[in-house]
Amino acid sequence: MRQRRLLVSAAPLAVLLSGCTYVLQPPARYDYPFPGTLEVRSVEQMQAAELCRFPHRVPWRAGVGCAIIEEDRCLILLTDKATAEVLRHEIAHCNGWTGEHED
Repeated sequence: MRQRRLLVSAAPLAVLLSGCTYVLQPPARYDYPFPGTLEVRSVEQMQAAELCRFPHRVPWRAGVGCAIIEEDRCLILLTDKATAEVLRHEIAHCNGWTGEHED
């Protein structure tokens, strides 16, 4: 079984601007429901840091989610700070959008 993992921190994507959080929206070609098996789990911040392997960051850039892809399955881990926009972003990673966030 071929496994590939895309570990993406929403940290570089979530930027605090005047108390609001902005999440980078995916390009249209990746913005659709994942056609495989999708599982979304809520995890504590420390679990996300360990499971998603977030590098050490300043507090305002702490990761809030990641996508782990294995063939036609995608596991999304989200903290309680994640929003619907973060989920949409992570689903795009399940659909092939890389961590480079290309257009």
